[in-house]
Amino acid sequence: MTLRRLPVVLVGLTLLCCGAQPVLLASGGMPLWSREALDHGFPLLTLTAAAGAIVGGLIISRHPRHRIGWLFTIGQLGTAAGQAAEAYGWAVLDGNLDGARTVAHLATWFANTTSMFLFASLALLALLAPDGHLPSRRWRPVAYLLGFSIALFLVGLALVPPQEMEPSGAPNASLAATLL
Repeated sequence: MTLRRLPVVLVGLTLLCCGAQPVLLASGGMPLWSREALDHGFPLLTLTAAAGAIVGGLIISRHPRHRIGWLFTIGQLGTAAGQAAEAYGWAVLDGNLDGARTVAHLATWFANTTSMFLFASLALLALLAPDGHLPSRRWRPVAYLLGFSIALFLVGLALVPPQEMEPSGAPNASLAATLL
């Protein structure tokens, strides 16, 4: 696969995950226009991930080495994949969709893992804007602190068994509560 096709594939996967999330939520019995759906990030995070991936793909199509374009594209794929996985985990664990409970627990664990993509990519984006480079060498400790915090989050999450992950405790619940 050439480097020119990779952004198209990443954007396509992001859009596929964005489309899968509302389908999984609805097939699990959740009304899409409800507070519960807002708690799961629909439609705000879903549409934001789609738009961010498209913007990233457009940047990369014109400037293939631009870090911000790659950050948009990969970060939004992680967000969209996490949203879809969380919707699947919720639907199966609530008994509204047939599926293996072990896979649903793993999907929920994966969703919690990818929840950091949104926040980490936004923080890194702010550091790298507008040209894809840190403003100066003095900003390196901030970038290292961001990387270290992501590593600590992943280590902490790795210590939690997937069976203890609950989809109803989604990281988006506080966002929906703020909006309502």
